[in-house]
Formats: sequence, C-alpha cells, structure tokens
Amino acid sequence: MITPKDIPLTIYQGASYYREWEIRDKDGNPLDMTGWSARMQIRKRVTSSDPMLDLTTENGRLFINVETEKTTYGIDLPPEDTEPLTEREGVYDLELVDPSGGVVRVQGGKVTIDPEVTR
Repeated sequence: MITPKDIPLTIYQGASYYREWEIRDKDGNPLDMTGWSARMQIRKRVTSSDPMLDLTTENGRLFINVETEKTTYGIDLPPEDTEPLTEREGVYDLELVDPSGGVVRVQGGKVTIDPEVTR
C-alpha cells in the first residue's frame, strides 16, 4: 500500500502548467506502468459536487511516460484550461489506475490559483 504524498500545487491562471514526478518501486527501480492510466480532479472543497478541472490521461491533461531508465507521470495543462479558474484555492488528488482497474492514490493536497493580471 502506498501512502499518498501531500504535494501542494500552485497554478498560474491563464498560463501553461506542467509538472512531472518520477515513480519507482520499493527497490528504487523504475516502475513499469505500461497500460496504466491516471485521473485527477481539482475541486473547491472535497465536498463540492462539480470539479473545477477534470484531468485524465484520456483527455491529455495527465500523462504517464514509461522509459528504460525512469517512469514519470504528471500534469500538462494548456492556458485555455487555467484561464477560467477563478477560485483562489481548492483541493485535489491524483490516482493511477492499473490495467485491471486497481486504483492507487499517489498524491493530493491543496491547490492555489494565482490570478492573472495581464488579460
């Protein structure tokens, strides 16, 4: 079982946003995540019914890169996704889904939206 990491995110409204993290097995080797997918939602509060953003590997907002030397997963948002973010803060979690449907929450935490001045 993995304990999710508490990783705060700061997203700059109206700007591209890119973050990636490396993932390894318990022995420090790159984890083979071939066939895995990822999903993440940002909400104002955990109890909010509608997400501010819905990110998946299927919609291209999340990615998993499997290479010989390292495996990474991450977020890749274009400016048109960050532009409409008007809330100043929220919460998120990011889950990885294995090919059989098993879900591992790898991280979560607070999200700060830094408002855009230049429009």
